[in-house]
Amino acid sequence: MLDYMSRLVQAYRDIPIQSVVLYLGGAGLNDTGQHQVVGLDGSVRLAWTYLAVQLWQMDASTLLTLDRPGLLALIGQTRIVQPDQIVPQAIARITTTTSGELRQRLLEELLLLCADEEVAMMAEQLIEQEGFLLDTPMMRKLREQGRAEGRAEGRAEERTEMVLRLLTHQIGELDESTVARVRALSGIQLAQLFDAAFAFIETADLDQWLAAHQL
Repeated sequence: MLDYMSRLVQAYRDIPIQSVVLYLGGAGLNDTGQHQVVGLDGSVRLAWTYLAVQLWQMDASTLLTLDRPGLLALIGQTRIVQPDQIVPQAIARITTTTSGELRQRLLEELLLLCADEEVAMMAEQLIEQEGFLLDTPMMRKLREQGRAEGRAEGRAEERTEMVLRLLTHQIGELDESTVARVRALSGIQLAQLFDAAFAFIETADLDQWLAAHQL
C-alpha cells in the first residue's frame, strides 16, 4: 500500500491523494483510519492515515450519486432499501458507461458481491435481459461456497481454497511462495483478504496487501 501511494505521489505531485479502505460484510467497524509501524525501541517509525469506508453502513443511493461506474459493482454490499429501483439503475449505469472486458468484469463482480440472494437473482435476470452472457454458473458456485463457508465453522482448508480461487480469477496464477503465504493466514485474515481481493488488478496488489499485514 505504502509503496503504491509513494509512486502515485511522485507521479502526480500536484494532485491531492487520499488512500481509501473499503470494508464489506460488517468488517472494519473499529477501524480509525490510522496505522503505525513501531520500531524495536517502541517509537513510531512510519505512520499513515486513510479513509475507512464501511460499505455495509452506506445507503446504496450514495454509490449511484458518485458517478463512478467501477464502484457500482459493490452496490450489493450496501444497504438497499428499494432494490427494484436501485439495482436496475446500477446495471444500466454499468452497461451504458463501460464496454468490453471492463463491463463484463463489473457485472460479474456485482453478482458475486450481492449479499442478499434475492437481490442477486434480480440482478442476474436484469443482466440477462440486457443481452449480456456472463459465466453465471461460476458466479453461482462462488456465491454458494461463500454462504456455506459462513455456516460451517472450522473448515479452514475450504476457506483457503476459495480465497485462492478468487485470487487466481482476479490476478492470474500464483507462484508457490505466494500460495504458501496465503495458506499461512488466520481465519480472520482470510476473510479480510477475500474482501480486499475484489479490488486487485495485478500480483503486486496482493504482495502489497500481504506485506501490509506483516506476512
